[in-house]
Amino acid sequence: VLSIMFAFVLIISNISAVKFVKIYFLDIPADLFFFPLVYVLSTCLTEIYGFKAALRTIWFGCISNLAFSFLLYLAVLVPSDHSISTNFLYDSVVTKSLWITFSGVISLFFGLYFASIVLARSKIIFFGDQFLLRYLMSSAVGILIESAFFIPFMFVDYGKSGIPEAFLYSSCIKLIYQIIVAPLVSLIVLVLKNVERIDYYDYKTKYSPFNIF
Repeated sequence: VLSIMFAFVLIISNISAVKFVKIYFLDIPADLFFFPLVYVLSTCLTEIYGFKAALRTIWFGCISNLAFSFLLYLAVLVPSDHSISTNFLYDSVVTKSLWITFSGVISLFFGLYFASIVLARSKIIFFGDQFLLRYLMSSAVGILIESAFFIPFMFVDYGKSGIPEAFLYSSCIKLIYQIIVAPLVSLIVLVLKNVERIDYYDYKTKYSPFNIF
């Protein structure tokens, strides 16, 4: 269920990333309202089921997202009458979304990959305690890495002038989101551990991006 939710949120985030909303003087992609949920779901998977389970879900979500965007793009390649406004708008949005999806998948993979490593390793270091600290620490690492990859891709058509500001605000919004939902995430993890009777520790895990089995 968590894996399906992960893929769903990821697809919605990349579609909504085409839309920019204005917050004070800065234009930011609308996906910031949905995207931080992937860190919540990835955290739950890593904390409960271990690094490999989280990595499998990350791969599943990324591949599903690419496949979804590619299938949408196939409709763009089919000849259509651009005198019909909806055809032109569809082609424009999907073409832009494909670029966002590609760059987003790359940046997200590395962000979540390193976030999962930090969470799994710190769980061993802290003997399973200090979950909120580990959650916020791993989320911060993942968000900063993901933003460092993604923001330059997003501004490729707008020049470099807004990249530092966008990186700062995007990272801050995502981190604030994680802080706000941290108590809820802690409760969800606790409930799932008790229900599933699983609390995996990655003592002998090799943290390769391809170590999914």
